[in-house]
Amino acid sequence: MSAVKNHDRIEWMLEKCCEVGLASIVFPVCKRSERSRIQSERLQRIAVSAIKQSGNLWLPDFHGTRSFHECVMLGQSLAGQTFIAHCMEGEKTRAEALESDVFVFIGPEGDFTAEEVQEAIAQGYKPLELGNTRLRTETAALAACVLFNIR
Repeated sequence: MSAVKNHDRIEWMLEKCCEVGLASIVFPVCKRSERSRIQSERLQRIAVSAIKQSGNLWLPDFHGTRSFHECVMLGQSLAGQTFIAHCMEGEKTRAEALESDVFVFIGPEGDFTAEEVQEAIAQGYKPLELGNTRLRTETAALAACVLFNIR
């Protein structure tokens, strides 16, 4: 998930995603990203608290902030299936629970650029639909966790 301008929203997203079973997180720096740095230590404390509260046994792997291109490559190394959720028109896959690990790219406020979407698709990412409405970045991340039941 791309880091949003309001750090409280990043913290909320991380807490909720950890509660439902987030395995790893990376914050891509995209062309339209509002923030290129995150407070890693604070986010890790929030994640620890969330997994304790939810009874989840696994702390997600933190990959910090990375360039868009690095995130594309990282996603391919982490998961059997890779998706990019974006707001542009076109045919998209609907999210569903899958057997393999899934890496979902969630864009910044203002969405990915067309070039970013094309780069991810060229690397094998499938365009993803998370529902019938346009979601905030942090809501899209939580929706992906719930819809794919990421563990």
